[in-house]
Amino acid sequence: RHPENLLRAGKSAVSFLAPALYLVGGILLLAADPAGLVWIAVGAIAAIVAALFVSWVVLVEVLR
Repeated sequence: RHPENLLRAGKSAVSFLAPALYLVGGILLLAADPAGLVWIAVGAIAAIVAALFVSWVVLVEVLR
C-alpha cells in the first residue's frame, strides 16, 4: 500500500464525518428526541475541525 492512499482515505473520512453527524442529529430531531441537538452541535465542531484539517493539508501541498 502506498502511503498517499492512506492519506486520501483519511481525508475522505474526515470530510464525511460532519455531514453524517448532522444527518443523525436531524433524524433524531424528526423523531422528537432532544439528543439530536447534541449530535448537531458535535457535527458543527467536527465541521470546524475538518475545515482546519483540510486547509492545513492544502497549505502543506502548496508549500511543497
